[in-house]
Amino acid sequence: MIKDRLEDHKKGSTKQLRTVQIKSIKDKLNCGKFQASFFEVEHSIMDSVGVILKTPAATAIHMGDWTLGTDSKKRISYEHLSSLPRPTILLVESLGSTNNKPLSTEKEMWKNLREILSKARGRVIIATFSSQIKRIKGIISYAQIINKKVALDGYSMKKNIAIARKLGYVKAAKDTLIDIRKINDYPDDKIIVLCTGAGRKQSSAFKNRQRQPQISQIKKKRHCCLLFFCCPGK
Repeated sequence: MIKDRLEDHKKGSTKQLRTVQIKSIKDKLNCGKFQASFFEVEHSIMDSVGVILKTPAATAIHMGDWTLGTDSKKRISYEHLSSLPRPTILLVESLGSTNNKPLSTEKEMWKNLREILSKARGRVIIATFSSQIKRIKGIISYAQIINKKVALDGYSMKKNIAIARKLGYVKAAKDTLIDIRKINDYPDDKIIVLCTGAGRKQSSAFKNRQRQPQISQIKKKRHCCLLFFCCPGK
């Protein structure tokens, strides 16, 4: 995905990129006096890891994109981070940090989402981040079970799912994924549209469809459910 983004920005730029594949969570990378190691984190994004960067001056701990309170049967311990060489610097994201309410779990989210998808009387349009491969995979898999079609909309959405399918992360029956231009060929209650737009970017597919609604137009008397996986504050 990183290579793809670089090529989008400047053709041929990945020729100067040196990539190292992390095959195990125990792998370590040395770069001069710096050493990078990795640790498991809880998140809905597949293969997420935290990074420990040891330097002569300090140890930096980057949690990456991190979620608390998942429903994973495997509980991840972070106690080992307390034994790292000091001084330590903790780098974490702040989204939702001021929210004192109990967090909704992944289990609750999927229960509600599956109920909406199965009972929807019309089209369901879901705006989410194209990097949420695990959730997108889950929606496509459930669509197959309830015999609905899934149309991908948005440049990054289509590109990322194509990459995920090539790498084997997402497996979908040929007749489940359809071209966004074909959605009018099916009954409304058989269509799920997965598009970019949760971050409210002007270039997102959801915004573009608002300006150019000829394909996924929301008409009067048409039942339609809009779902957003948003960032807090956006």
